[in-house]
Amino acid sequence: MKYNIKKYSSKLKKRILIGKDPRILVAAISEFELETDSITKNILSTTKTRIECRRGCHHCCNLRVEILPPEAFLIANHVKSLPVERRELLVSKLREHAIYAKDKTFHAYNKTCAFLSESGECQIYSVRPHKCRSNISTSVKACISTRNAEEVQEIKYLHDVITAETVNKYKSKGCVMHPTELTQGVLAALDNEELPEKWANGAQVYELLPERIML
Repeated sequence: MKYNIKKYSSKLKKRILIGKDPRILVAAISEFELETDSITKNILSTTKTRIECRRGCHHCCNLRVEILPPEAFLIANHVKSLPVERRELLVSKLREHAIYAKDKTFHAYNKTCAFLSESGECQIYSVRPHKCRSNISTSVKACISTRNAEEVQEIKYLHDVITAETVNKYKSKGCVMHPTELTQGVLAALDNEELPEKWANGAQVYELLPERIML
């Protein structure tokens, strides 16, 4: 598929162009999520390749999920908007998971996602992060037996391209974009409402992952 990265780059740049308002910077990350889905949809519509991911399929939902800081803040905002009972239940699960996730490497992590419902559906589907959206597989057997998706290489390549572009655009605004683990990142944002503003002003608000991944 012929892909125009300049079009996406321009769209994202316009969203984050003005000032350092954390609300604008956080909301703009939705462009990244939408572009991720758009790339997947467009490539699959022009090829015979078929993915086996389906609603209720959650074999990848015990992997560690790395998210960018604005993704953590976006998800936290979504959790805050939920009805009180549902929100409190999720926060309780996040606290439990965050304890487990502390200092866990990707390969050592094996715990069902805090956002997965009892029926096996994602409770933050509309704001799920890029890593979840991009983890698509042509073989559910591979997901079960190896915990690795059989990826479509063209999709993976373009997802990597827009990730790099997104990170660079935010870094040009002075934002630190090192990833954090999903549950710890969202919980920290829920517990400290000052995090988005500190991050927007250039602070590193999350500790590095055990692998010390720096973007």
